[in-house]
Amino acid sequence: MALWTGGVVALPYVMFELWRFVAPGLKKTERIFAVPWMVASAVLLYLGIAFAIELLLPMIVRMLQSFATGQIEPRMSLLSLLHFSVKMAAGCGLLFQLPLVLCLLAWFGIVSPGVLARQWRHAVFFIALAAAVVTPGDGPSMLVLSAPLVLLYFVSLILAWAIWRSRWKDRHEPGWLG
Repeated sequence: MALWTGGVVALPYVMFELWRFVAPGLKKTERIFAVPWMVASAVLLYLGIAFAIELLLPMIVRMLQSFATGQIEPRMSLLSLLHFSVKMAAGCGLLFQLPLVLCLLAWFGIVSPGVLARQWRHAVFFIALAAAVVTPGDGPSMLVLSAPLVLLYFVSLILAWAIWRSRWKDRHEPGWLG
């Protein structure tokens, strides 16, 4: 657990050192472009990890312990709980990168916000599917994870719309999926 916690705490410093190595080889415009995206990625990653640890994990552990009755004894070891916690936090951190991915797709003109808006039902389905994979097989924990992800999808749709209008409004390049 100390190794994982140390890795999460040291991640900003490691990313800073990696940036110091890569930045001299980039043009000034590339450096200006990359910094906000890296900051947004780090913030979203930590929000996902905090969400998993503070809200999702306690709820899941309580739900799993509720199955313990007189005849059923919980046999959860500390190591298995830690492995589960790390996997849950990593999965939530990655899932919370959704707005960044959608905004980058809009920035590069790969997908238009119109397509994202028309396909919102598919997005909600795949968000629920991803939440079902990350969480154990109960409905409440899946809903607790998928609700903020759906909210993040619609927030990223608004951001993608603003990015799309600023970058592609005057051009006739609708994007690959536009």
